[in-house]
Amino acid sequence: MKKSNFLAVCFLASCLATSAIAEQTVKLTTSKTVGEKMRLMVNPKGTMSVNWGDGTFIEYPGTTESFRFLEGEVKGDTIVIKGSDLEWNMLGCAGQNIVTLNVSAAPGLRSLYCQNNEIKNLALSKVKNLTDLNAANNLISTVAVKPSTHAKMENIDLSGNTIKNNGSGTNFTFNTGNIQLININNNKFTSVTITDATMLDALY
Repeated sequence: MKKSNFLAVCFLASCLATSAIAEQTVKLTTSKTVGEKMRLMVNPKGTMSVNWGDGTFIEYPGTTESFRFLEGEVKGDTIVIKGSDLEWNMLGCAGQNIVTLNVSAAPGLRSLYCQNNEIKNLALSKVKNLTDLNAANNLISTVAVKPSTHAKMENIDLSGNTIKNNGSGTNFTFNTGNIQLININNNKFTSVTITDATMLDALY
């Protein structure tokens, strides 16, 4: 293969690889009725797009602010949010009557604030960079938040759910030097084991 052709192939492969990781997607369903308003908080400065339930994506231009709100009118029960994983690492969707939340295609998320909703299951195995999680006051019964998967976690609030298993049986277990706050009040754990948490400031 000629050098020029080889370089062209390498460049194309690089572009394809970049495009493959350049977009994150979050899908959620809501019990809000068609016509009601929904408000989401995100942090990227680049363009975001949201499908509010009718299959059409609406673009929200970039901003210089550190975070911003995406507001729209619900047009169906399934909402899809898209953004760049090079910039987008925070999602706030508290109090939006969310029933299901799928963040598996958004591995770059570091902060997830989904408290005060109606979520029953929350799969987090693909978002290994999480540092802040607030899923308080939902209907969650099982959630796998483990140090082996979430070693960077600093703040966890799972209070006000019906959780009895975080991947370690009915004993809530967490051991990582990064954790600073854990709130598991009002759940169904039978015991708690916290080790190596040298930075832990609060445990509820």
